[in-house]
Amino acid sequence: MLLFLSLIPLSSMAGLIPVQHAEYGVFQGTIFLNNDSFVASNYEGFNPGLGTDRLAFNPLNNYIYVTNSFNNSVYVINGTKIVGRLNIPRFPTDIVFNPINGYIYVADAGSNEVTVIKNMTIIANVKVGDSPHGLAVTSSGYVYVADSISRQITVIDNTSVIREIYLNFSPYEIVYDPSNGDLFVTSTNFNGVYIIHNGSISEIHGNSQPYSISYDEKNGEVYIDGLFKGFISAISSKDVIIENISFPYPSYGLAFSSNGYIYATSINGSVFVINNLILKNFHVGKYPKGIVLANDKVYVANYDSSTVSVINLNLSFFHFLMIKAIPDNITFSVEYNGEIFSSINGELSFISTPGNYYLIIENTSLYYTTNTSLEISLGNSNRTVYIYYLKYAFIEGHVNPYNSLIFLNGKKVATTGTFLLELPAGRYNIRIESPGYQNYSINVTLSNGQIYILNTTLKILNTTYLNPEYHITLVDKPSSHKNFIEIWLIILGTSIGIILFLTRNKI
Repeated sequence: MLLFLSLIPLSSMAGLIPVQHAEYGVFQGTIFLNNDSFVASNYEGFNPGLGTDRLAFNPLNNYIYVTNSFNNSVYVINGTKIVGRLNIPRFPTDIVFNPINGYIYVADAGSNEVTVIKNMTIIANVKVGDSPHGLAVTSSGYVYVADSISRQITVIDNTSVIREIYLNFSPYEIVYDPSNGDLFVTSTNFNGVYIIHNGSISEIHGNSQPYSISYDEKNGEVYIDGLFKGFISAISSKDVIIENISFPYPSYGLAFSSNGYIYATSINGSVFVINNLILKNFHVGKYPKGIVLANDKVYVANYDSSTVSVINLNLSFFHFLMIKAIPDNITFSVEYNGEIFSSINGELSFISTPGNYYLIIENTSLYYTTNTSLEISLGNSNRTVYIYYLKYAFIEGHVNPYNSLIFLNGKKVATTGTFLLELPAGRYNIRIESPGYQNYSINVTLSNGQIYILNTTLKILNTTYLNPEYHITLVDKPSSHKNFIEIWLIILGTSIGIILFLTRNKI
């Protein structure tokens, strides 16, 4: 037995998320970089001007740093609030945190520099090769810079260049594998992934037209997401491709949770949660690129929306709405945003955000409620709502003849003599009709859970059928009046009728 509820949010800023869907996080809201605001909803619109690109997390101050290519700046976020903005020379792209010295490094593709930030202050601008893009930090604190046009990798120690590694391809993204000291470098122009190991360079064939490359500290594997191909390649510490994960859209950034999930940005405006298979997707902004996990949150840089989306992995941050059924053994379901969610042991839990909600309750096969609608106002606290149900009453009918019509309070409800009616408690009139039979009518009063059995045989009218050709009807007048006998004789195939009236005197 299922009970269906339709939940209609009265406020576009509010939301209910079933707890069973919250294992991979809950969408918390959107940070708008152009006006320093945060809203508890998603924004998928186009908002050009910033080019929100990549992110880095500084665990020393718990700040998130976001590059913005078109307005030449780095925004600094604390939680969901913008706390600073730093001017960068020209077209910043990639950004990384160096845990050895606590600095933030920013690749400035337009000025051929790497900007070095300490907390909220720029402390250096380091000249590198032409069009720096990707950045990687080694276990020793060296920063490797992929200079695309120069076809080189520049190595920085603190704020000084200590050497260059010249290549025969154009590097784009770069990542460091601490398990073996290898550098993995992608090249979108040459459609390859290259490995630099102890000064030697080799190519590994995986995702053609690779774009972003990431390292998962939990399993020691390197992941490559493609610019056009619909899969993500995983490379082991032995530099061997061990897995290709199918992916429906090109991906531009990956982040890894402690429980083994991969969060991948997608060109279709989503973040997909992957664990060999796609488990869930979050709708974020337009053209999401960079992604980072920090303080039980997933931050997503939406390039064309000029926003940062926030997905919260910590459910204790939220409040809960509990819907309980009485009696408590009723299994019910809730329809919300086109999906149906079923209760467990007569309870259904939602993660709630403040707002007003309107519950439409649909009765089920065994239970009904007299409250067919309920408006709930939710604030910043947990709340439990009880819905009380009554058991239906039933009318079980067995009527002869079988082709009887059954009317309930004047409305036809059945067309055969065997029927079962499910009704709320109350008073009802039952009328039964069948050609050639007298009508039957009865009033019944039903209580909750009652089963009323109606067994009856209709009485035949005083009409006699002689044969298919003749039909005689006898009509008797009361003894106080003249009695008449009408005999209609109808001969088939002719238009002549013979009518005989017999009149008798009063007895």
